[in-house]
Amino acid sequence: MQTKICLISGARSDWPLIEPLLDAARRQAVDAHLIVTGTHLSRRHGHTLDVILAAGWQPARRLEILEIDDSPLAAARSTGRAVSLAADALQELAPHWVVVAGDRYESFAAAVAATMLGQPLAHVGGGETDVATNQDGSLRNAITKLAHLHFVANTAAAQRIRALGEETWRIHAVGLPSLDALKTRRRPRTQLAPIGLPASGDFLLASFLPVTLRPDESFKHLDLMLDALDHIAQHKLCLLSNADAHADEHDARIRRWADGRRDATVVHSLPPELYATALAECCCYVGNSSSGVIESPVFGTPAVIVGLRQQGRLVAANTLALEQPTAAALLQAIRRQIAHGRFDVESPYGDGTAAARVLETLCRLRSRPDLLTKRLSCEADAPDSRPTDATSAPCRLSEPAAPSGGVTSTRHPRRLPAEAPP
Repeated sequence: MQTKICLISGARSDWPLIEPLLDAARRQAVDAHLIVTGTHLSRRHGHTLDVILAAGWQPARRLEILEIDDSPLAAARSTGRAVSLAADALQELAPHWVVVAGDRYESFAAAVAATMLGQPLAHVGGGETDVATNQDGSLRNAITKLAHLHFVANTAAAQRIRALGEETWRIHAVGLPSLDALKTRRRPRTQLAPIGLPASGDFLLASFLPVTLRPDESFKHLDLMLDALDHIAQHKLCLLSNADAHADEHDARIRRWADGRRDATVVHSLPPELYATALAECCCYVGNSSSGVIESPVFGTPAVIVGLRQQGRLVAANTLALEQPTAAALLQAIRRQIAHGRFDVESPYGDGTAAARVLETLCRLRSRPDLLTKRLSCEADAPDSRPTDATSAPCRLSEPAAPSGGVTSTRHPRRLPAEAPP
């Protein structure tokens, strides 16, 4: 019987993880159904459903969940609505697998619905460590404990999920699907002209997402970033936020800063092809999006991470992180990265083959008799948690070893430091 999967996407941030899985499903004759929700259906957040439709994907279900404001209460209510609507959709579609990605509340809601329906759940992108400043980290770990299979970026993420008590055979370090087609998505720079970007000359790519558990610090760091950009001569291409708490005020500050400027272009979002083009063509990325950590190494793009949102993640040597920046230090870091130019680096987040490996594993393990029977697997239980046959062994993805004497090579990853305890 053909394997049937349902993939859920709720925002522009998880779509680059989901679309390669749809592509792989089509190549591997897997019956894939897409459920879209969240900001994909929101006009004030760019209505990125248009991007999905333009790429030729037809959603099986569209779930309207958003409230009219961006308060924490609105996010909580949207999550509850998403659980209810996702449950209805998944009950009707009855897949062999429900697939969610990342750490947003839309993915969490679908994971809860699948769990209550007794449907096998696969999670892409667990085991990351950016947990200090947003609900995202808590939601990611909650999805991990609900999921029956885990597809993670690297062996470090796999080890964290193992430490959470997940059985070894459930954990597969395959890399992130978002890297699979990143280079092939790149288009000529001329395709950025319709959004208002000059046809020639260097430009920066900037974005700043709310740090939801520390809103005051988030606004402070955003203002520091905008002040630093005032002193950078290059054109600035600025992206606005997702549907996070306090996003409206973040976006308003960016719009006020850019109003009347001839050296700044503000857009709500970009299609994946144009975002890949912007990331590849820009002279530097500045902000706090995970793309400055995960995708920028693919193109060797210099990146400056502002604040704590990506704290704890592995970074390649193209990335400078300022967790508590001053205006002077931030401006110096941006100028240093621009002056350096492209880096020769390896990504710690995959080798471009993740999606095919995810689909192969879903098909292979869908009938495993103990799939839905999760157990807490501790160190003392390690012999029992090892795979009992070759067909259940997890995929492995070797991380580059750090050179002796510390991370000095531009090709090897290092970790953003965790925040010191008070």
